Amino acid sequence: METYSDGARVPYGWNEVGIEQVAAHLYLLHEGATVAATAGAQADALTQAVRPPRKR
Repeated sequence: METYSDGARVPYGWNEVGIEQVAAHLYLLHEGATVAATAGAQADALTQAVRPPRKR
């Protein structure tokens, strides 16, 4: 374990590689969620364009 001046303790080696990998993974998760949300919105818009909601 590495101990920092503020008392935080992290497993040795996390600082060099782990943090960057975690950050990259979180970024990719965020990008994937954004793409999925955009695709969902586009699919909804296409569905509405092809088949407008029925009037009551």
